[in-house]
Amino acid sequence: MAVTQFDDSQNVIVVANDAAAAALAQAAVEQASGRLVATVSWDEACDRVSEQVGPASLLIEAAGVADAMIDRVLSALVDLV
Repeated sequence: MAVTQFDDSQNVIVVANDAAAAALAQAAVEQASGRLVATVSWDEACDRVSEQVGPASLLIEAAGVADAMIDRVLSALVDLV
């Protein structure tokens, strides 16, 4: 009989356009014992969050991202919740 192991780690989606920033965010998730479920660009964020079956936290790296893009994505994310 197979035993299913329970894991209560928080699901986390990293949103970042810069690879170095994404790597730092991924390391932070790991250090906090989170479960990294995806790393996506700002352009992909809304689609990926809408596909998420269970709850997930977002770790967002916005350095260098245009204000208009931030406004558009965050507004769309609010509509998804």
